Amino acid sequence: MKVLHLCSDYPYTNLYRELVQSLDKIKVEQLIYIPLRKDKKFSKSINDTLKNANFIYSKVFNNIDRLFYDHKTNKILNDIKKKIDLNSINIIHAHTLFSMGGIALKLKKEKNIDYIVAVRSTDVNLFFKYMFYLRGIGIQIMKESKKIVFLSPAYRNYVLGKLIPSNLQESIIKKSIVVPNGINSFFL
Repeated sequence: MKVLHLCSDYPYTNLYRELVQSLDKIKVEQLIYIPLRKDKKFSKSINDTLKNANFIYSKVFNNIDRLFYDHKTNKILNDIKKKIDLNSINIIHAHTLFSMGGIALKLKKEKNIDYIVAVRSTDVNLFFKYMFYLRGIGIQIMKESKKIVFLSPAYRNYVLGKLIPSNLQESIIKKSIVVPNGINSFFL
């Protein structure tokens, strides 16, 4: 199985690195696509011990693109099509509902690749709350996903109770799970 991770925050937190490392240990083949703002500074996280993971860091959008959701997602989508053999991908993991989930939805429609999407704090507390004009897209992303991962029961209850239309609630509940962010064993 080959997983395509869509993860724009990869360079800025260890959380994603630890996920990729854990999947590598169980021999899951992974391609981590990291779209970045052209002016954003970052350091590549190189881990020579990974045997089944490849990384694509791509400075593909600018600060103004962030204001135009469709424009930004299309830019990233076109970049992915140029850099990745999508026929080799079995499933996509979109690490955020709106920013990466929108791209996963477009890839599902174009290439029929299933995807899993995570609903994070930014999705609930920024996109759903203030960018109400994108709510329909967020619901569509969840509707078309194979699985939805909520990071807390509170996020799941809020999204399902307040944002999902009643005719979609049952199908979305069936494919929803709660998986909190893990804790590094160092802290235990």
